[in-house]
Amino acid sequence: SALYNNNANLINCTFISNRAGNQGGAIFFGNVLFNFAIVQNNTFINNNAENGGAIYSNRANDVRFVGNTFISNNATQGGAIYNYRSYNNVLNQSIFSANTAKIGGAIYYEVNTIPIVSSNFTRNVAEKGGAIYVSNKDNNGNPTTG
Repeated sequence: SALYNNNANLINCTFISNRAGNQGGAIFFGNVLFNFAIVQNNTFINNNAENGGAIYSNRANDVRFVGNTFISNNATQGGAIYNYRSYNNVLNQSIFSANTAKIGGAIYYEVNTIPIVSSNFTRNVAEKGGAIYVSNKDNNGNPTTG
């Protein structure tokens, strides 16, 4: 990842062709609970990871994703963003185009979803959830039924 951090404000940055073997091609948020970060007016192009081609958010709370552009990012799960047990996050006024993944072409949610407001999804591709995939797991990460 270009950035591996627990608290950060990223504004007007560009992340191009970054790679991570496992999580967060450009940015990895998490592993410990933290509160409040701003990810605003950034561009993510051609980043790659197993989970979260551009961003992997793991138990990252109160993160504001505003006005970001995600183009041609790739992952097995969450071509642009993989969100795992992160609470009170907001995604607003963002563009997702031509991101690819096996599951969740643009976004993969595990356990919790985040509100998406005034955002555009075009030409994202996946076997399941071309734009967005929401897993069927409870707060403990166990599969739910029914």
